[in-house]
Amino acid sequence: MDMLLKPLVPKRKITIRGQDFTLQDLYKAAPGGRELDVLIFDLKRGRWEMTPSLVGCEALADQCTETVIEILQNKCIECVPAWVRKGAAMRAAAAGILRSSLYDKEHHTSLDNPATLQFLVFDDGILFDRDTMKTCRTTPSMPISHHMGIKFPTKEFHELNQKYGSKLNAVFNAIKQVEAMQGSGYKREKVFTPSMCDFLKLLSKEIEALGVLFTCHENWEVV
Repeated sequence: MDMLLKPLVPKRKITIRGQDFTLQDLYKAAPGGRELDVLIFDLKRGRWEMTPSLVGCEALADQCTETVIEILQNKCIECVPAWVRKGAAMRAAAAGILRSSLYDKEHHTSLDNPATLQFLVFDDGILFDRDTMKTCRTTPSMPISHHMGIKFPTKEFHELNQKYGSKLNAVFNAIKQVEAMQGSGYKREKVFTPSMCDFLKLLSKEIEALGVLFTCHENWEVV
């Protein structure tokens, strides 16, 4: 059974929220302590979440069960053996798949790497790019697990654009210029002008996420 499922389960296609994925897109095994950790991409929240080996194995075992049932149905076999649904055999198969086909150390080491720091991920799966000021939905190809813990303030964001308009863009463009002037040696020290900081402080009173970030870092350059 293990030999049958190892090549099939990772490539099994599932459709979630109108999008097609393979299980290999959504499940990754990574080095842990005594056991492997399992990273599962949460499509609703738009981020990778680390789970203990036992929990991840259980989730993948359900997918193994579904794979076997599909194989039987494709062969016009309607009677599913009890051992397929009981779980022990499927958990054993899932454990083997995690140790082989789904083991991805590179993905684990790239998780939340410095290149992802320009992105803010919100609890509803919305990603805000701090460089372009644009939003999109996150995808499993983005190695991000950090998140804001709140939903993206869509209404407030649009209202701020209408309220501050060009001034908002001017401040962020000025910030980009300051960062560019610092070059590759930019250390996020306090280089913003007082007027920039005053405007950002004003915005933080209206954008909860901005206030949360400043509370964490107490430095507008880091935020």
